[in-house]
Amino acid sequence: MFIWNVTLYEPLPVGGKNIRPMRSGLLSNSFYKSGHNVELWLPGFEHVHHFHYQKESVREALNEKYNIQYIKGCGYTNDTNPKRLIHNKQIAQEFYRLAKSRSVLPDLIITQIPSLELAEAVTKFAEEFNVPVIVDIRDLWPDVYKGFFPDWCKFLYGIFFQSEIRRVRRILRKANAITAVSKKFLEWGIDHAKRDVTVYDRVFHIGYPAEEFTQISKNRLEYIENKYRINPKKMIVFFAGTFCDSYDLDTVFKSAAILLEKHFFDVEFIIAGRGKNEKLIQKICNNLNNVSFVGWLDANELKLFLELSTIGLAPYSKNALMSLPNKPFEYMAASLPILNSLKGELTQLIDEKKVGINYQAGDASSLSDSIMFLFNNPQEVLCMGSQGKKIFDNSFNSENIYLDFVKYLEVLNNEFGRKKDRRN
Repeated sequence: MFIWNVTLYEPLPVGGKNIRPMRSGLLSNSFYKSGHNVELWLPGFEHVHHFHYQKESVREALNEKYNIQYIKGCGYTNDTNPKRLIHNKQIAQEFYRLAKSRSVLPDLIITQIPSLELAEAVTKFAEEFNVPVIVDIRDLWPDVYKGFFPDWCKFLYGIFFQSEIRRVRRILRKANAITAVSKKFLEWGIDHAKRDVTVYDRVFHIGYPAEEFTQISKNRLEYIENKYRINPKKMIVFFAGTFCDSYDLDTVFKSAAILLEKHFFDVEFIIAGRGKNEKLIQKICNNLNNVSFVGWLDANELKLFLELSTIGLAPYSKNALMSLPNKPFEYMAASLPILNSLKGELTQLIDEKKVGINYQAGDASSLSDSIMFLFNNPQEVLCMGSQGKKIFDNSFNSENIYLDFVKYLEVLNNEFGRKKDRRN
């Protein structure tokens, strides 16, 4: 079987040293390891760090079964730059141009929401050339903008984003099947497609790659202490992510101030990442002596901090639309209890499986009380972490998730895959 996996977001360079693959990369890896051929289509522009790895549309062979097709786009300097809209449109147009030039087409195409521009170009091409297409929902786009409208004028969202809402409906109606990272996201997709759910519509959680986490060695402790000036003897509350509106770090900083006021000096927050308001976040961290900003971590350094930490922090904002994001699974893989503020499926998982504590989004006292409880009950920390690791191994190990995804694609290919001449 031969598939195209078309995405807008994946760390670059694909397959590079200390580069941790995301959903598209993990699926592509599992696909070729299962003996199939895959071509991963993605921009040559790296979204997180805002740099061009490839400035032109070129193909690269990672091995005999796995190709990369880089797609040319102008890029942008930050996530709110208007050039991002131009970039997304260019990527969509360039995909369509390149795809039409191919003499050999895939059996299946899988693409994602977001972005709508690229997903629409893919579904348009797939319909025109009779290639089955699967749309994978990773974010509720454009519903992410609903949070910017107060309750009294929520109706304006439907007016201002009318064309985008129509676009997402067109995309999902053209999909032969819909997959999603959570049950909530799949239900959203089926609702927008205006059809009943079928046996081909499936949930595949994001998951996280299984790693061997061990007690951190003396040499690695010294590395952390010297490079980042971290005191490993304290209870470390750790957060790593891309700074965006979905995360509420203000509440984290207010909670850190409360702990200082209450003389909880043996707790330290570590904030790692990059993105919106990064300089302001670093400044705030510098002004709180129990918070450290360590910037963007590569895969090896991230593993070090996960081994060092006691608690994993999932500080989502009140308006965050995620359902089961990868951050909590990252912590569960490292046997860390989760402090979570996201409502819905994640709250339910944490409550039912006893793998952490849910605190109230926007409530610094709720967060600080949860931290003080864990500080005073180290046995609870161990039990939650151990239970989280067990749940992760059984249900959220990405190797198992994406092998199941491959088997699902094999079934779809047998059911309605493109068997005839590639240009009929």
